[in-house]
Amino acid sequence: MNYLDRLLKTYRDKDGWTKVRTPDLEHLNSSIYFDYKGFSDLAEYVSGRNFGNELKEASHGLSCVIAYRNIYQLEINERGEDDIATLAKMFIVCRFANSIYATMRLASIGLILDGISCFKTAFEALQYGRLISLKPEQASTFMDVEKSLRPVEVRKELKKLGHNADIARKQYSMLSNFSHVGGTGETLTMESIEGNVAFKIGGYVDPPLQKQLIMDCHKACGEFIAFTIGIRHENVDEYHRTIKAWIAEGLPQEEILRRTQNLIQKMR
Repeated sequence: MNYLDRLLKTYRDKDGWTKVRTPDLEHLNSSIYFDYKGFSDLAEYVSGRNFGNELKEASHGLSCVIAYRNIYQLEINERGEDDIATLAKMFIVCRFANSIYATMRLASIGLILDGISCFKTAFEALQYGRLISLKPEQASTFMDVEKSLRPVEVRKELKKLGHNADIARKQYSMLSNFSHVGGTGETLTMESIEGNVAFKIGGYVDPPLQKQLIMDCHKACGEFIAFTIGIRHENVDEYHRTIKAWIAEGLPQEEILRRTQNLIQKMR
């Protein structure tokens, strides 16, 4: 689809968001249409116009997470596959990164509900990785299918270690409510059009919701980086904000590294 075709099929709504023109529908109580490929391409195009900066920032955060995969690979190459803790971290970072990538792609093409389901998987990997960073011996439970901890059990273990698990519990509850069949998220597959209900297959453009999901991906990447060094959940935002302020001041890299070591000890 060339630029002109895309332009003719999009418009600006009253709030300034770029939207996709809804196909003409017959006067029915409900209408179903399916144009997956065309709509996906168009939705991804308008996503770049609606929240392109957020997509770039989230992509940068994801690239930082992927760097940990490379670090773990080098450690496994050096120590061998008997290093269960590093092997578990490798599985987790791959699961997390793939799920975040899928979430971003699905959100961009308008498959918001499916994106939330993938984000829930990323969130589970994030919390298990958090636990292993604090208690490496838990890596053996992750690697054993029969002993692997359920999300609620992971949170209980985090609580035993003196870390706040209530934030994660509330986030997980919200994600579960949206992602399970019959939950709140089902409303994201339909749209009211002139008194009729159109059930959408192939995506749905809701820029504020899509943008928020992309921003959640960015935040989750920041949490992953912080959790790998034992930062407490309630201190994650301050940890990243402090380092960004040092960078903005133009401090030398050596000074930033020195200060960061002290900051890590304070935030754990």
